[in-house]
Amino acid sequence: MTMDGLTDALRRRRMRVTFVESGVSAAVCLLDTEAPKTCEAIWGCLPIRTNVIHAMMTGRDALIELPSENQTFDPRALPLENGTITPNPGDVCWFYLRPT
Repeated sequence: MTMDGLTDALRRRRMRVTFVESGVSAAVCLLDTEAPKTCEAIWGCLPIRTNVIHAMMTGRDALIELPSENQTFDPRALPLENGTITPNPGDVCWFYLRPT
């Protein structure tokens, strides 16, 4: 990592994800450069308190549903930013499934 890369990493916005029952928590760095509109939308929803769902079919994913009281933006208005179908361990992704 270059010094510029280190400086960028130190400047990133962070949020903390905590599993209340176990007391386990982790810091999450938002990728504002790679997904600015998505990061701003999620940042505006904080704090979020909800249940976690283990995505048992994929094995390593945990999902949360954004509670209605935290929905401060129209998810249909967000562009696809830094998209992936194969998140890496430690990635935190935004996913929106349009109603059918």
